[in-house]
Amino acid sequence: MSAPLEVTVVAAEGRVWEGRAISVVARTTEGDIGILANHAPIMAALVPCAVKITRVDGVTEVVAVSDGFISVFNNHVSLLSAFGEISSEISVDQARSTIAHLHGVVDSGEADQGQVREYNHAIAQVRAASTAASTASASWARVLTRRQTVGSEATWPKSSPWPRSTDRSDRHRPPRAAHRARSATILPGS
Repeated sequence: MSAPLEVTVVAAEGRVWEGRAISVVARTTEGDIGILANHAPIMAALVPCAVKITRVDGVTEVVAVSDGFISVFNNHVSLLSAFGEISSEISVDQARSTIAHLHGVVDSGEADQGQVREYNHAIAQVRAASTAASTASASWARVLTRRQTVGSEATWPKSSPWPRSTDRSDRHRPPRAAHRARSATILPGS
């Protein structure tokens, strides 16, 4: 196994998160970027997003960040942002309220720089909380799947939406509507 990443998330108020990680996923102005050990050196501009950090113990941390920069060099990843907040510390109701309050002003182009910053901050918070919730759900699904596996045969729970057949040709995929609905609630008016 290669050396883990040394990750630091720094906001204007101080260090938000620091530790060793297997991977980091963040959104830049060019799209999502995934960082693994021995990644090529890079510096990119961040947009308000939920940064996913998979620690060496396999636990995923989600951090909301605003505009800023990500720097990768020699297995050191630095995320610098005006603000940063761990998803477990976010008040989603307050963030959604802020988005609802400022959406009209920002959408019309009448918002000042402070209002735009606050709006982007709230969007990043909601994204981080949603990402953390979906990551936690996926983790529980993996735990449950492992517990239902006996030897090489999987035992299907009675309420499972998956067919019991081992023939892959008749398997159905879960609907993606839940993902689309969750995405639609993050950015009002889009």
